[in-house]
Amino acid sequence: MKNSRDANKDKFIERDRKWREANPAKRLLYATKQSSKLKNLEHNIDESDLILPEYCPLLGIKIDYTAGTGKTMLKPSVDRIDPKLGYVKGNVEVMSSLANTMKSNASRSLLRVFAKNILLRYPDDSADF
Repeated sequence: MKNSRDANKDKFIERDRKWREANPAKRLLYATKQSSKLKNLEHNIDESDLILPEYCPLLGIKIDYTAGTGKTMLKPSVDRIDPKLGYVKGNVEVMSSLANTMKSNASRSLLRVFAKNILLRYPDDSADF
């Protein structure tokens, strides 16, 4: 026998999508609180500290604030500018998940080499999204 959530799965999915669309800062703030607990980091930000850009400040791609759970490159992500600090006032920036992943997994020198080589390999902008 199906429970009511299974029977109304599409309705719940749509309701969740609408909530994400209406409350992007709340959703991101919740994620930062969970992450700070897991990593034992300081957390003193609130919704007003999360500036929600339409486009990723590092990649220029449109951020999808309605994206569901899981990793998608267009969904928003809160970056700790200085990774040694927690989610504290002045140390957070909203960007695309793709940019945050790239930034957190590569050193600045590797990112410089990557950028230089991309420009050399694709001088005609053929690598654009």
